Amino acid sequence: MYGSVQGGYGGQARPSPARHAGLACPLVAVHPEVGQALGETRLVDHHAHGVLMHDLQRAEFEDCLARAGAAVPAGMSAFDSQLGFAIRRWCAPVLGLEPFADPEAYLARRRELGHVDVNTRLLTAAGVGAFLLDGSVEQRSARGLRELLDTGLVRVHEAIDLEQLTEELVQAGTAAGSLRVAMAAELARRLPRCAGVSSQAGRRIGLGFDPARPSAEEVDAAAQSWVARCRARGRIFLDDEVLIRAGLWNAVDLRTVIQVHAGAGAGAVRPDGLNPLALTGFLRSVRSSGVRVVLLHSYPYHREAGYLAGVFEHVYCDAGIACPRVGSQAAVVIAEALEMAPFGKVLFGSDARGLAELHCLGAQLFRRGLAEALAMWEVRDGWPVSEQIRVVQLVGRQNAIRAYRLPGR
Repeated sequence: MYGSVQGGYGGQARPSPARHAGLACPLVAVHPEVGQALGETRLVDHHAHGVLMHDLQRAEFEDCLARAGAAVPAGMSAFDSQLGFAIRRWCAPVLGLEPFADPEAYLARRRELGHVDVNTRLLTAAGVGAFLLDGSVEQRSARGLRELLDTGLVRVHEAIDLEQLTEELVQAGTAAGSLRVAMAAELARRLPRCAGVSSQAGRRIGLGFDPARPSAEEVDAAAQSWVARCRARGRIFLDDEVLIRAGLWNAVDLRTVIQVHAGAGAGAVRPDGLNPLALTGFLRSVRSSGVRVVLLHSYPYHREAGYLAGVFEHVYCDAGIACPRVGSQAAVVIAEALEMAPFGKVLFGSDARGLAELHCLGAQLFRRGLAEALAMWEVRDGWPVSEQIRVVQLVGRQNAIRAYRLPGR
């Protein structure tokens, strides 16, 4: 139970109403009241994906680990990574195994319990009160999360994937000459049911794109050219800079939250263009528009993202995606993310997808990493316990509720 935090917390905290797993033991002594606050805070995971709704064999499980950042050469196991060790240490007990259970034993236990029980246990252990799902997930996965979780306690919101929206319009038969108007209209139609939008511009064209709003003539010409290219290659994939910029500016006009993928992430067409500093021109262009921009999972550029959050009042960043990937180093990453970013501008987001282990670890190791960072600052500078608890509430929950204007419970 998160309500009975372990290790260096110096005592037992009051049990939490949520059935959480044990908090990963911090490496430095954390004040008991801060540990209790961390344990009882139902996090808002502002950027996550769905879970796989079937039983997994080892090859598929390892493939999921590889896509989460634990890619290894043929013949080696993705379990031999910080992520793999973290799963064996912290997820095995949730499934009723001893810590560091052998990978084969772990996967056998997974199959024995079945995917519904496994996913329910691990998602419950995460102690998350609300998930904001990336719009690129299949609706089946989104429904699966709602079915698995107690919807009376856990809310599931969604963000619209801007590039996927354009692709879906063309797949549905929208003509190139009508695409510009259809993109704006469809976004306006969907947005009231969603918490914001997301863009993978960085992964598709790089973040150093022209920040200016494209003209109607430019968008119409780009639509004609792009649709023709899609037909020629037999695949609809939005990689046209003008159309991607048009989608972003449609979101700006609606004054919503725009999530922008930066830093780590699988499948990037332009992995060299994911440093969020390259987005400075766009951030400056929309500064007075009323839009909020959230820089997603910027690791290894988390310091740069924190810097931008400190420079622009409408920019937020997240801390959390790296936690499962770096395992025992989570506290270092979180402390670095909080170096320059105002504490009211940093959010928790796991970017977990496929494996419920990633949802669980994202929350577990985020809690531990934040606990260690706060304890370190208390030792160095005497941070008051009440202020540490306030930072826990801000980063773990309140910032996301404010940025996305979510229901407050």
